[in-house]
Amino acid sequence: GLTGNLSDSFVEAAVWMDDIKNDYWDYLFNWHFVGRPIDSLGLHNGPLPTYNSLYAVNESMRVLNSTRNIGNTTLTKSIYLRILMHVIGDMHQPL
Repeated sequence: GLTGNLSDSFVEAAVWMDDIKNDYWDYLFNWHFVGRPIDSLGLHNGPLPTYNSLYAVNESMRVLNSTRNIGNTTLTKSIYLRILMHVIGDMHQPL
């Protein structure tokens, strides 16, 4: 499998983003959440970071729906499917 049979089932694939946090995938860290800046009054203030969980969902959907073959290999699409499963899960059950 994609990860040496470590995450081939649906449930294992859904936690793949947590499994790789300490590997070479650091750029995906902010894709787990939307960090909203809070001012001294406790109000949400300022723009949202570009790379967050909303970006992850939109980017995953773009890749998965793409009909382009160049750059969107089966491996690429399988990674984005794992990202989508994980981030949707995080959005519905934040920790």
